[in-house]
Amino acid sequence: FSPKNLGVARDFVSMAQQGVSWGFGAARVATDRGFGVATTAIAGSAALIDAAAGAAPGQSPTPLASALHAVNGIVSFAHRTTVFGQGFWHKFTHETLKFAGAALDAAGAERGALLRHFMAEDAAEAVLGLTDLVSNFTEPLAGPARSPQKLLTAAAVWGAMQHAAATTRVVEEQRPAELPEHCERWLRYSAATFGSAWFAGLVDGFSLSAVQQAQAARARGAGPGAAALASAGV
Repeated sequence: FSPKNLGVARDFVSMAQQGVSWGFGAARVATDRGFGVATTAIAGSAALIDAAAGAAPGQSPTPLASALHAVNGIVSFAHRTTVFGQGFWHKFTHETLKFAGAALDAAGAERGALLRHFMAEDAAEAVLGLTDLVSNFTEPLAGPARSPQKLLTAAAVWGAMQHAAATTRVVEEQRPAELPEHCERWLRYSAATFGSAWFAGLVDGFSLSAVQQAQAARARGAGPGAAALASAGV
């Protein structure tokens, strides 16, 4: 077999691994919800029977309610057994596919061969790079101890902590900014370098008084420099 053909088989194994994870995950959610509805219905029926018979919460349940509680225990045991079986076969299937992938890699399978069959080389490399980036980020989050519900709960708790920290943060007293002495005069000297023809860099905006000051300086026989300083308000 050529490395390209082995690579195509390796890509199919990778897709099978993802499909197995999604499939067993969906089956686990459906199992939990189905058994949850069943146990809730049985427990609720037993409680209604006890209430109809006039049994107090601390008293012994009626025989029919006792039978329903026993059935509920059997259903709960079946739930745990089903979940254990799903977990076992999920692990077995995952490890089998993982071993098959490792064997294909050892045989020289070309990575991303199936992807390169449908798109250009540079596009395939970009997709593979993005896949590696996402995998490196999500791989530590995988595993039975980190269910999606736990991850969502952790994200919600983290958000609540950030919100609480933002609302209780003590705002420091804002002191007014202290500018150097005579900084405005320095600014006006700098603006005067634009000359009176350019209104001293519009340091005062479109001001009629700046034009009048420059004209008054020229009327007194001042040169361009003095007129520029007068236009800048120095």
